[in-house]
Amino acid sequence: MATFSEKVKLTERTVAAAQPAPGERAKFYLDETLIGFGLAVSAKGSKSYFVMRRVNGRQVRYVFRRVGEGTCQQARVEASGLLAQMAAGVDLGKQRAAAREAAQQKEANSITLRKALDLYLSSAKSKGRSPRTLANVEAVLQRYLADWFDRELPSITREEARQRHQKIARDIARGKYTRGSKFHTGATRTEESGRSTANDAMRSFRTVWNRARRQHPELPECPTINVDKFTTEKPRTAMAEDQLSKWHAAVTAETNTVRRDVLLFALFTGLRRGDACSVRWADVDLKQKVLHIPQPKGGRAFDLPLIDFLVELLEGRQAENEELFPESPWVFPAASKSGHIEEIRVEVPGVAWTPHDLRRTYLNVAERLEISAYALKALVNHRQPTGDVTSGYLRMEVERLRAPMQAITDRLKALCMPQAGKVVRLRR
Repeated sequence: MATFSEKVKLTERTVAAAQPAPGERAKFYLDETLIGFGLAVSAKGSKSYFVMRRVNGRQVRYVFRRVGEGTCQQARVEASGLLAQMAAGVDLGKQRAAAREAAQQKEANSITLRKALDLYLSSAKSKGRSPRTLANVEAVLQRYLADWFDRELPSITREEARQRHQKIARDIARGKYTRGSKFHTGATRTEESGRSTANDAMRSFRTVWNRARRQHPELPECPTINVDKFTTEKPRTAMAEDQLSKWHAAVTAETNTVRRDVLLFALFTGLRRGDACSVRWADVDLKQKVLHIPQPKGGRAFDLPLIDFLVELLEGRQAENEELFPESPWVFPAASKSGHIEEIRVEVPGVAWTPHDLRRTYLNVAERLEISAYALKALVNHRQPTGDVTSGYLRMEVERLRAPMQAITDRLKALCMPQAGKVVRLRR
């Protein structure tokens, strides 16, 4: 039977010679001269000094330093002091755990919203989240919670969160935050204005807080628990089919050909505005007729088939870009900070629409064609339903999507460019 403890006089020589027990088991060497002082050798050979005695009726072993952190004699002197504390009823293990917990609590109490945001952005980026999503979270917090950035998270109360949520909505309804805001759509302000944005601000705040809490579990629950979110209806507007010809006529008459082309491109691909505006030539394969979207919302890259209508549009864009923007990597370039077109609104008399309505219109037209729900979700890069076993078996490769894409394109062309009825001469 293997021996797992042994009494020796602990010296530099005996410490150096100490080995684990046979069978790669940990072994304890108990000092003969200072009762309660010992050396532990792990199964892998690492060595550390400990003290051991009964404290308040319970046997306690406390490791206080590794071999190599000072001499054996220094460890003996320290052990003598620790044993005296244990004799007085001090549980050194609990004392160290309490000190560690206090240090962790102090660190958690000192984390600011700015540091929490940096942690969230770094974590989300490593997980492949869309840069656009990260930029939006940062922009929302900077715009509506800037005065909280240098405050420690625990100092932000539940009542403050509730009041700020309501204040954001009130301020937006009164016209604040409109000048130069990427969030302002240009719509007339009403009492309902700002409610969705206020909800988004608190949602972003909670997301950042909860990421910080994963690293610092000592943080309390996010104060947004006290926020009563406004009930808002998500806009589900899409252009009616009989409006598409008006919209198309106004767009094709647009003198800015880049804006004209990006609008047609957005409608016929169903892409989100940001994805359509920021297409790079490096992601366009006109030979294979495939478009790659590397960083869409949600971060999951995907490919779209390019139907001949879109190929012709892109070839025309390519020829014009060589003259006007020969060095630009963007398909839809502009003299903007980003280098690509940003503003794509065109006024269409009698048609109220927004850029995102083009995506909604694409989806509505596709749905009426009774295209497979799986194929449609793949075309617009929507996640398949959670728990849908069937979707887990399907591989929606780009060529599988070409036929549905062609059907949607044909229907959109018919709606945008209705041909006049033909007169058919009947035979006598």
